Amino acid sequence: MTTSSAIASWGLAIAAALDARGFDSRSLMQRAGIEATELESNDRIPVATTTKLWRIAVGATADPCFGLAVAEYVKPTTFDALGFSLAASSTLRDAFQRIVRYFGMVTDAADLTFAPQGSFYELNIRLGEQRLAPEAVDALLAVGALLARSLAGATARPLSVEVERAAPQSWERFSEFFGCPVHFSAQRNCLRFERELCEARLPPGNAELSRSSDHVAEHYLERFGPESLARRVRAVLVELLPAGDPGPARVAKRLGTSLRSLQRHLAAEGTSYTALLERVRQELAESYLEETDTPLGSVAFLLGFSSASAFSRAFRRWNDCSPSEYRAYHARRESTPPPLEGVAAVDAEARVASGM
Repeated sequence: MTTSSAIASWGLAIAAALDARGFDSRSLMQRAGIEATELESNDRIPVATTTKLWRIAVGATADPCFGLAVAEYVKPTTFDALGFSLAASSTLRDAFQRIVRYFGMVTDAADLTFAPQGSFYELNIRLGEQRLAPEAVDALLAVGALLARSLAGATARPLSVEVERAAPQSWERFSEFFGCPVHFSAQRNCLRFERELCEARLPPGNAELSRSSDHVAEHYLERFGPESLARRVRAVLVELLPAGDPGPARVAKRLGTSLRSLQRHLAAEGTSYTALLERVRQELAESYLEETDTPLGSVAFLLGFSSASAFSRAFRRWNDCSPSEYRAYHARRESTPPPLEGVAAVDAEARVASGM
């Protein structure tokens, strides 16, 4: 059986919840075989280890509802680029679909689905062979509910919650937290939301990120001259990449053509979808790093990568340096004044041009 794992930064939320209650999270993590430095990295931790940490934390706090408390300490950075992606979602449906797309980054010990069921949408967590701790499932469901509130407003609540686990002591805290009926010993782990709530437009989330993205995208597309199919594909990629690689079929549909026609015409222009995707990602990455202070996690999201580490690996392949090194190098270049004779020459040319 393949060993399942979870993103290491998930443990930071557990540690924060423990510290807030006056417990020494560092010593409790060490009992589970986890060093604090592991949680600051982009590494993954075996689910067996995180389950041990959950058991130790629940035992120390004597709180069977500890998963609900941990959810309160989940931050956008907990889930790497996914957090930035959610902040830019246009609807709750869009946000939950992004979670489904990137959920493998959080853990491979469960599958996540989000689908319409009549007048509802259901977010289902299907556990694998190596089952997550019950409190971990509680926390995931709670994060889903908190996401709805943070994006759609405090009144956004699920209609109902189903949990496979048996009702714990103080089970009424679940009803208070979710603000709806909670059914224990169910056949699944599920949040149910009104369809109207999920499809309603959300107010712009990350305005600063949107402005940076628009600025870079506009300047990027200005580089390419006359209208061509390759340029149109680039424009569609710039728009759709924040949701991940859209694939050539979706790009073709967006452009009102068939996949075969898209491939044939791109070949006639001496390129391909794969080549354009790679070039767009590389060139946009360089533009973001040179022209903006956008965090690396946000850049990774805007380029459709599932994590900052995946983006960093690709960037090293393109430039033989890390994104941070590339940004620092260009910052030094911009802060270095030109040679005196260069400044004088430019000044002289300006005087001649003005007739002085």
